[in-house]
Amino acid sequence: MLFVLGLGAWLVFMVTAIANGAFREKTLIPRFGKQVGHWISTAMLCVLLVLEIVVFLAIAGDGESDGELLTLGAMWLLLTLAFEFGSDTGSPGSRGVSCWRTTTCCRAGCGRRYFW
Repeated sequence: MLFVLGLGAWLVFMVTAIANGAFREKTLIPRFGKQVGHWISTAMLCVLLVLEIVVFLAIAGDGESDGELLTLGAMWLLLTLAFEFGSDTGSPGSRGVSCWRTTTCCRAGCGRRYFW
């Protein structure tokens, strides 16, 4: 049951991260600039994820062994890596390396928008 609840928690983490990215693009970057906006957004996401994990463990982590909790953490890590490296950013010809495309392929004025 821990892993089913853990999958649901990871989906909440993903929604939080996407909402954080949208907030960063719409509010933080226009107000503070790209670099400072990213710093604030990263700090906000870290705090939100820690709070969500604490709530999750308070609800679902009672009586679980250290090994089960470590396995859950590994599952979250693998799901996150699969999402980051396996998701398509919507660009034609993308081969599922979205985070690399943001730093190597996007040229100023190319017309593509990447959210990461």
